[in-house]
Amino acid sequence: MKEMLYITKVISDVNKQEIYVFISLEDFKKYAFTKKNNFFIPYNDKYFLDILNNVEKVMYHQELEESPKENDNKKTKKNLSVKEKVQKVLAGLGIAVTLVSVEPALVEAVSYSLKRVNSFSYSTLIDEKTSNDEFMEQFTIAINKNQDYKEKERKVIIEGYAKYIDDWGYLLEEADKEYILHMAENVNINRGAWLPRWAIGSYGSGNINITNQVNDVPCVSHESAHAFSDRGLTAGSINWFGLGYAFNEGINTSINDKYIIGDSAYPAQRYDTMKLSLLAEDEDIIIAYQKEGPEYFCKKVAERNKNINYTDVLRYLSMMDLELFLNHYKIIEDYKLPVEFFKEKDELYNKMFKAKYGYDFSESVDGQLDKTYNANFLDAEITGIKSDGFKSQLYSIPKNLLASKASDFDYSKYIVGENYDFKYSEALNFLVSASEVEKYNSWDEFCSAFAEKYSSDEEEFNKVKSVFTQELCDDNFDYYMGYALDKVSKTNYSSEFTTCYIRELYNILKKDIENKEKFSEKKSVENFDEKFNKKIQQFLIQNNMQDVLNLYYNSDIKFVEFDSDYLHNCILPEEYMMKHKSDNYVLLDNGLLILKTSENEDIWSAKYGEEQNIYLKEVHDEQSIEMVNGYFASSNGKYYYTNLYSYSLGSEEIEKEKINIYVYSVVKTEELQKQRWR
Repeated sequence: MKEMLYITKVISDVNKQEIYVFISLEDFKKYAFTKKNNFFIPYNDKYFLDILNNVEKVMYHQELEESPKENDNKKTKKNLSVKEKVQKVLAGLGIAVTLVSVEPALVEAVSYSLKRVNSFSYSTLIDEKTSNDEFMEQFTIAINKNQDYKEKERKVIIEGYAKYIDDWGYLLEEADKEYILHMAENVNINRGAWLPRWAIGSYGSGNINITNQVNDVPCVSHESAHAFSDRGLTAGSINWFGLGYAFNEGINTSINDKYIIGDSAYPAQRYDTMKLSLLAEDEDIIIAYQKEGPEYFCKKVAERNKNINYTDVLRYLSMMDLELFLNHYKIIEDYKLPVEFFKEKDELYNKMFKAKYGYDFSESVDGQLDKTYNANFLDAEITGIKSDGFKSQLYSIPKNLLASKASDFDYSKYIVGENYDFKYSEALNFLVSASEVEKYNSWDEFCSAFAEKYSSDEEEFNKVKSVFTQELCDDNFDYYMGYALDKVSKTNYSSEFTTCYIRELYNILKKDIENKEKFSEKKSVENFDEKFNKKIQQFLIQNNMQDVLNLYYNSDIKFVEFDSDYLHNCILPEEYMMKHKSDNYVLLDNGLLILKTSENEDIWSAKYGEEQNIYLKEVHDEQSIEMVNGYFASSNGKYYYTNLYSYSLGSEEIEKEKINIYVYSVVKTEELQKQRWR
């Protein structure tokens, strides 16, 4: 019976089942189970298991189903089957092998096993005494013979790989170097190839495939680095059922970025690789990558750290693989990682870190950095950010100090930059601009200065801090409105400007609240409209601002342009609509209601009572217009009519005082120069 190690669980989107993923400690094959009554039951989704155990097999099967028809005049090598690709590679190695009809995954495994033992190059001869410079001369000859490379690709790869060999060539044996030379000369580069949706380039079985929608040089150099390390983690990802695939990408991207050309791919995997390098030596990672595979690395970490379990390292590599396949590639849309996966993964790393250093990762220098940009385990210094929510410091910290205990570390020695990092919404600009806040060194310093305008006690400080450092909610809404309206009362606005200002405040708060509620089941501010309008009404009445109150409720005036940072740049309209109640109508005994508007008026709304809307139709024909003219003193304007009895009023007598008709008229904005904020 196989001994199995639990990795994690995934969730089926189809039936919301929890699927438990295990890995065999014998051959690293993944298995899936469901759980019922504390018993594990095999979960047999072949496609799902194929992905977990061999991503190249998945790519191969998808290509058969999804790839467009190949052009007839395309080179033969572009159309080779997996079996034919392997035969070609083996033939290039001078091995006479006849392959029987077997599963693609098994074919791949056979090919890699043979290459590990028998790899060499026809074109170049080296021995164990070959220096790095001599090897690079042979490497240059080999890659120049490969007609699939473009000249610019050869140039950057040769120059970059020389640096890599200079640093790590001492780890390579004769067979390793022979294999690299062989791949440089013989690797196939298939341009304009079909690839799954998550890929722009791939490497497998002596073939580099890239799409047309890609910058050739970084992609080709990335995949070439895979080819030159084909006997290590690349082989392991096939021989060992996909184990170490994500780890391999983290290493490979780091090498391409460090030595050959800028490469920003796989940021999560690069960071995980950097963290793993804190548990081992960089040398261990290169050996695993170049020739020994994932099992070597797991054993090496446990060997160097007696308190770290081999199985924990193995599980962490497996979790990296699942995160890449399901969360980043999203190979299977029907499966996803649960929310707790990432916490579980972090806890596992922390367990290993603490076993080595004696304290939690969160207590380390690296653990207290909010962000580590472009983490590369090969860099002598790592750039990271530490933020207090107000300012962020950019640090460049020697990698060998990242695992140090933060409490004993002097960050100030390594500051290389500083930025303001606080989140500042449009709503806060109504109180004070971001540029004003940036004059201070912390939220506490700013909030203390802002609170001093009102009171020096702690309660006022806490009110200010809740407004500026928390999202708008029921707890701080009253505080926010108090500060916003206080600013209005102390500033010399025109009535029209003040009305526009309040209306803009409403719009921005409303938008902010709605956006937050989209991503949360919790209400940000309960009954926002009611609370806002109540605050506005109370404020305007208390401050004898009846003109503003009238404009706010009875006009449509709003800024043509609004600038919350610089209010003097706000622009008012040249004119706006003003609503007022109209008594210029007649009600006939038969229930016919006729409304007259002037040339400068148009209908806004009409109601009978509080709830019953009245819909008025315009009188168009000349005969009807002439007929209704007699009911009004002036003939200038428009006429509208309706029959109130059609609104199910029954035989009741129509009460004229219940008729509420509002019209709006065009109003010219007063003295545009006075509308500006003074």
